Amino acid sequence: MDRKKRISLKGQIILSDRYESHLKEIEETYRREHLRMKSEYLDMWKWMLKKTKDLQRLGAKGKMGYMVISLLHSSFLTRSYDMRFDIYTKDLYLDAAEVCAYWCPALFFRYVQEDMEYFSCRVKKEIVQVGEDELREFEMEYAYRYARLAFSYFREMSGEIFKLEEYGETEKEFPVYMLFGNYIGKTTLIAQDMGDVV
Repeated sequence: MDRKKRISLKGQIILSDRYESHLKEIEETYRREHLRMKSEYLDMWKWMLKKTKDLQRLGAKGKMGYMVISLLHSSFLTRSYDMRFDIYTKDLYLDAAEVCAYWCPALFFRYVQEDMEYFSCRVKKEIVQVGEDELREFEMEYAYRYARLAFSYFREMSGEIFKLEEYGETEKEFPVYMLFGNYIGKTTLIAQDMGDVV
């Protein structure tokens, strides 16, 4: 087994109980704070939809076709965990009129650093000469596990965005797709608005 796989496997073993415990804590916190989080999240989309409408009115942006939520490798490297939110025409990434915002669902990433400090101490006792680069590589892998929680949240909230007044005021080319994934990379469909099509 190569070193990278060995460290990853060791990380899963060392952190499994902590991860499960943190998932429960995140769920409890989410139940208490979901209204505040929902408000922040929807306010960001409202701002983007208003900007889209203004650009459409000026003839600078075509009809909306995609809403994309992107994980940014650079934000995982810097530990900010910001995600990029975009509204595109059917041209997707070729849309020249950029409408984007950055937001971090911090609740989902609050335990990454704490877990990595714990892991670093433990793994150095079990694997010889674990370097900082190897620890950072595992940290990225581990943070992406928490990103799956964000994916679930965004999927759950997608219907709320389609109900916003600001969404209704934009010009759209149906169906409008909401995607989640890596920036200009692999994405997954999390929702779609078919318009009047039943």
